[in-house]
Amino acid sequence: MKYRHRLFLSFTAFSICMGTIVEAKENIQSDFRIVTEIGIESAKNQDQMPYQFSSILSADFDAKENIYVLDYKESCIKVFDKTGKFLFKFLKPGQGPDEALNPLRIRINAKTNHLYVLHQNGHNIKEFDVNGKFVRSHPLPGQMFGDFIFLEENLILYIDNKKYNEEVGNNLKIINLDSHRIIKEFAQTKTDYFIGYQKVAVLDRNIWTCPSDLMRIEAYDLISNAKIKTIDLPGKHTPFNIIHFGDRIQKWRVYNYAQPFILGGDLFIFITRQFFPKVINMFDSPLKREIFIYKLKGDQILEINGLPSSLDFLPDILVCKNKKILISSSGYDLYPHIKVFEIR
Repeated sequence: MKYRHRLFLSFTAFSICMGTIVEAKENIQSDFRIVTEIGIESAKNQDQMPYQFSSILSADFDAKENIYVLDYKESCIKVFDKTGKFLFKFLKPGQGPDEALNPLRIRINAKTNHLYVLHQNGHNIKEFDVNGKFVRSHPLPGQMFGDFIFLEENLILYIDNKKYNEEVGNNLKIINLDSHRIIKEFAQTKTDYFIGYQKVAVLDRNIWTCPSDLMRIEAYDLISNAKIKTIDLPGKHTPFNIIHFGDRIQKWRVYNYAQPFILGGDLFIFITRQFFPKVINMFDSPLKREIFIYKLKGDQILEINGLPSSLDFLPDILVCKNKKILISSSGYDLYPHIKVFEIR
C-alpha cells in the first residue's frame, strides 16, 4: 500500500565556538512518502515465500531502482522491482560460482551496474551482473567484516579494525580489485572499534564516517586522506561493552551509534540510541530505541524533530540513492522487512 505523510520538521542548530553552544532554530516543511514496503511475518502460500525473510543483512538499489536484498541465513539475494514486486532470487549456500558462504554485505557498483557480494567470512568478493549471472571472483588481501563502497570502478573503500596484537590500526582502507592489493590505509586508531554499524559516505571530495559508537563524525580528504574535521554529535555517549558467558561465548551490547548518509547532495546523520534491561542474559534485546536524524550544515548539527509515523519498527538505515532511503528493520524485530522512503 502506498500513502503519504506531510510533516513539519523543526530544526535546531548547534554550533560549538570557544567551548560554548550556540542554539538557533528554523522551521521547514518536508514531504515524506513511502514508495515501497517489502516483507511479511509469515508466508501463507508458495507465492508469498519470497516476501518472507529470515535475516536482512544488506541491501542496495541498481540503476533501475530495483531492490537487491541479502537474506543472510538463506545465503541468497532476493530481487524486487521499485514497487516491491518480487522478480527473482539467486545464490545458495556453498562455494561454487553461483553460491555464497556466509555472505556479509552486498554493494552495486554504479559504474558497471554489477553486484558485489562479500562472502566466505569476508575473505572474498564475488561479482555478478544484475541478472544474477556470475562474472568473476576477487580474492581479498585481508579479511573484511565492515561496510564498503565503490570510489571508482575498481576501487573499494572499506571499514576495518585493528588486527590481532596490532597496537595501531587503520580504520579505513582502499583496495584495488584489479591488483587485489590495499593501496591506501588511513584513519589510524589505537582503539578496538565496534564496526558492525559503521558506515562511510562520500560528498564532494570528503569521506565522512562515524567511527565505532563514539558519537562523533569525522571527515577525511579523499585525495590526501588527511583528517580535516571532527565534530561531536549531540547527546551523552555510552561506550559499548562485551558480555562474557562462560569461556568462549560473548555478546556485544551497543548503546548508541551514528551513521552518515547523503541525500539530495546534503550530508545527514542517522543516530540510534538503545536502552537495555538491567538483567543480562544471552538473548536479551533492547527495551526501546530512540531514533534521531541530523543534517550537517557547515559545522552546525541541525536536528530533524519527528519521523514519519509509519516508521513502526526498530530501524537500521542501509542505503540511500538520489532522494530515496531504504531502511530495514533491525534484528531485534519480530520479522525482517524493509521500507523505502522518498523525500521531496
